[in-house]
Amino acid sequence: MTRTDPPVTTAASPAPWSAGRRAAALLAVLALALGLRVWAHADMAAARDTFAPIIDSEAYLLQSLRIAAGRGLADGVSFQAPLYPYLYGALLRAAGLDQAGQAESSADVPAAVLEQALRLGRAFNLALGVLAVLLVFRVARRLHGDRAALAAGLLAAAYGPAVFHEGFVMKESLSLLVLPLAVLAAARALQAQSEGRGGGGAWLGCGLALGAGGLVRGNLHALAAAAALVLLIRGGAERRLRHGLRDALLLATGALLAVAPMMLRNSLVAGRAVLSTAAGGTAFYLCNHPDNDTGIIQHRSLNRQVPRHEELDWTLEAQARAGRPLSPGEVSEFWLDAALDGIAARPGTWLLAETRKLFLLASRYEAPDNSMPSFGEPVVGLLRWTPVRYGSVLPLACGGLALAWRRRARGAAAGGRTALALLLAAYAASLLLFVVTSRFRLPLAPLLIVAAGYLLGELPALLRAPARGDSLAAGAAVACGLLLSLVSESPLGPLSEQERAGHWAVCLKNRAQVAAERGDLDAARSDLAEASARVRATGIDAPTLHAEAARIERLAARALLGAGPAAAGRVRELQERAAREVQAALRLDARDGLAWKEQGLLLYDTDRFAEAAAALREARAGLPRDRELLQYLALALVQGGQPDGALEPARALIDLDPVDDDGWGLLALACARAGRQAEARAALAQHDLAVTRRRLAGQRPSLPDLPEFQALRAAP
Repeated sequence: MTRTDPPVTTAASPAPWSAGRRAAALLAVLALALGLRVWAHADMAAARDTFAPIIDSEAYLLQSLRIAAGRGLADGVSFQAPLYPYLYGALLRAAGLDQAGQAESSADVPAAVLEQALRLGRAFNLALGVLAVLLVFRVARRLHGDRAALAAGLLAAAYGPAVFHEGFVMKESLSLLVLPLAVLAAARALQAQSEGRGGGGAWLGCGLALGAGGLVRGNLHALAAAAALVLLIRGGAERRLRHGLRDALLLATGALLAVAPMMLRNSLVAGRAVLSTAAGGTAFYLCNHPDNDTGIIQHRSLNRQVPRHEELDWTLEAQARAGRPLSPGEVSEFWLDAALDGIAARPGTWLLAETRKLFLLASRYEAPDNSMPSFGEPVVGLLRWTPVRYGSVLPLACGGLALAWRRRARGAAAGGRTALALLLAAYAASLLLFVVTSRFRLPLAPLLIVAAGYLLGELPALLRAPARGDSLAAGAAVACGLLLSLVSESPLGPLSEQERAGHWAVCLKNRAQVAAERGDLDAARSDLAEASARVRATGIDAPTLHAEAARIERLAARALLGAGPAAAGRVRELQERAAREVQAALRLDARDGLAWKEQGLLLYDTDRFAEAAAALREARAGLPRDRELLQYLALALVQGGQPDGALEPARALIDLDPVDDDGWGLLALACARAGRQAEARAALAQHDLAVTRRRLAGQRPSLPDLPEFQALRAAP
C-alpha cells in the first residue's frame, strides 16, 4: 500500500508523511475496521431472524451451494449476477459444504450445514468489507495525500450501510471493490501517459475491473462501454484518434476478458449473444414499467418475487403475450421492448419516476430492497451509534469534490481525480436507468468517502489559514449536499410518511415469515402487530399484513388438526382468528390475491371444498403462478367431486416445473377419479420418475404416496 506512485500534489497539499506515520495510520484504519465489524457481526449472528436468508439472499445461498456441489450456477442461462455465488460457492466447497446442492429453499438445507454456510458467508463478507476499506485508503492517498487517506479510511471503517449489508450472503460487499479498483487503474494509466509512457496495461486492468463488476452488478457493463467511449473521444495524452482508439480497445478488451467465460456459456445455452445474465430486459422493465411513477421497484403479479423462479415467470408471461416460444435472449428483448413502449406511451409518468430516482440518489434515506439498514439498528449496536451514513458522507463529498475542482492545476492533463469524478457520475447515471435503493446505491460509497476524506483532511489547514475562495466553494458545496439529502422527503419525492411506514412493514412481515417457519408463532404475531400499528399510525392499512396474519393462525390450527378432540376448541379459535383477518384484508381490497388464497386454504381445512375452489380461483387472478394455490385448487376440485376441473391446475403445475412430482401426481389423481385410467397411469409413471429423481437428489416428494397411486400401480 506504500510502494507505488506518490500522490498527486498541488501547492495547497501538505508534504507526504513518513513511512512510519503512514503505516501507523493504516494500522489504525485496519484495527477500527476489524473491531467494528467483529462487534457488528456478533450482533447480526444473534439476530438470526432479522438477517435470515430470504428472497435474494436465499437465492445466492442456494446458488452457492449448487456450485459447491459441482452443479453450476443454473441449469439454463444464468438470471442473476454470477461472480459472488461462484466465489462464495468455492469457499463452501473448500469447507466441505458440498452436500446441499439440490436444496430448493433454505428450509431444505440441513440445519448444521445452513448455520456453517451462513457463518462462512458473513466471514467472507467481513473480509471483503475490510478490503474495501483498505482500497478506499489507497485511492484517497494516491489522489489526495496521507491526511485524506486517514480520514477516508476511518469513514469507510465505520460506514454503517456497508456493515449492515455484510450480514446477508449477498453481493453488496463485493460490489464495493469495483469502482475503487477501476479508479486506481485509471489513475495509473493517466499518470503514465502524462509522463510519456503508454499506460496500456493499466487501461486493460481498468477494463478488467469494470468487466468483473458487470458480473456483480449488470449496470457496470454500461460503465465499461461509457469509459471506452470517453477514451476514444479523449484521444490519449496526444489528443489523436488512433491513440484514443488504442486506449478504448485496451479497456474494452479487459472488460471482455472478464466476462468472456460467462458470456460464452450463456450464449451457447441461449442460442444468441448474452452477457453475464439474461435479465437485462426484465430488470429494465421492472424498474421502468408504465405504472411505476415512484422510482422504487414495484413488483408485478406475473412474477412470484422468488428469485429462483424469476426466469420461468418472466419467460412464461413473455411467451403468453408473444404467442410463441421464446429463447432466453428473446425474453430479455421482449421485456426491454415492453418497457420502451410503455415509456413512449406514458412519458410523463416515466419522467416523474426519473425525477424521484434523482431525489433518492441524493437522499439520506436508505430505500429498502428486501431489507434496509435502519431496520437493523434495533439489533446491531454499531448501526445505532455510527454517524457515518450516506446522509453525512454525501455533503462532505460534495465539499471535497468542489475543493478538488477549485485546486486543480489549470491546463494539467486529466488524472485520477478526474477518473473518480467521471466514474462517480457515470455510475449514478446508470442507476437512473434502473432503480435507486440502498444496496444499488452502495457502490457509490467508496468514491464518495474518498472525496469526503479529502475535505476532512484539508479542514485543519482551511481553518488555520483559510483561503477565502477555497473555503467558500467547499462550504457552499457542503450546504448544497445537505439540501440535496433532504430533497426526497419533500412532497414531490416518493418518500411520504405512508411509504416509509410501508417499507418498515414489509421488513417486519418478512421477519415474521421467518419466525413462523421456525415455529415461533408468538414472535411472528408480534412483528405483524408492530407492522400493522406502524401503517395504521399513518392513516392507512395493508391487506397483505392481514393476509399474512391469517396465514400464521391457519398454520397454527392446521398443526393441531390431528391432535384429537381435546384440541378441537383451540383449532376453532385459531381458524376464527384467521377468518377475521381474511375478512379485514378483503374489506380493504376485495381483489387481493393473498387474502383470497388464505380464504381458500382455510375453507379447504374445514372441508368446504366447493367454496375453497371458488376462493382459490378468485385468488388466481392475482397470483397466477403460485404453486401452493394451484396444488390446493386441484385438490379442492378433486375432493369436491369435480375431478375434470382439476386437470387444468394440475397441468399448470406441470408447465411451471415439468420435473417436479406434484403436477404429475395431481394429474394422475384427477384422471383416476374421473375414470380416465390410461391417462392416470401415464401421469403416475411421470410422477414416480420425478419422485425417484428427487429422492436420489436427497429431496422429499412434494406429494404423499396416495392410496389411488397404489391402486393404479397394482392395476393390470
